[in-house]
Amino acid sequence: DGLGKTTFLATLVSLINLAGYWGAAYWIPTFLTRERGLSLTMMADFSLVMYVGMFFGFQFFGFLADRIGRRRAMIAAFGTIAAAVWVYIVVKDPIFLFWWGIVVGFGLPGVGGVLGAYFAELFPERVRAYAGGFCWNMGRIGAVLAPYTIGQIGSHYGLATGLAVTGVVYVIGAFLLLLLPETFGGRGRH
Repeated sequence: DGLGKTTFLATLVSLINLAGYWGAAYWIPTFLTRERGLSLTMMADFSLVMYVGMFFGFQFFGFLADRIGRRRAMIAAFGTIAAAVWVYIVVKDPIFLFWWGIVVGFGLPGVGGVLGAYFAELFPERVRAYAGGFCWNMGRIGAVLAPYTIGQIGSHYGLATGLAVTGVVYVIGAFLLLLLPETFGGRGRH
């Protein structure tokens, strides 16, 4: 009944979401200190700036998912965070980039905040909790691999290249969502 394909794609979306999240959250602070000259003292405040953005991002993308659909909201979140990460590569002003952390924080939770509702609607009731839990937790492989992989890319090609790869990962996530059905408005499996 297509559950295998759906599970595979949903797991990849979860993997990409967590890989991108941990790739960006782990390496952007290092990038800002090493390549944009922000002080370690300033970076202590950077987490606070990102968390402010995250608070509003969770609210916004949840609201958006209830207005335009789960899939569209997650595609918008992936696009937002990909663009936000790429700004770090092209902009050199460290003070701007410090405050840009609000935008990065805004985009980071966009997909993760919607996936719970999406997975609950994506799978039939008989396997809903199991399938959603499986997809989300298999995605943790991305959380484990991304900091290491981006670090390896960064050590060979520079952290800007590692962040560029993170942006590409988010774009791939948006594309994968196009291969999954929209569940908004009762169009999911029940």
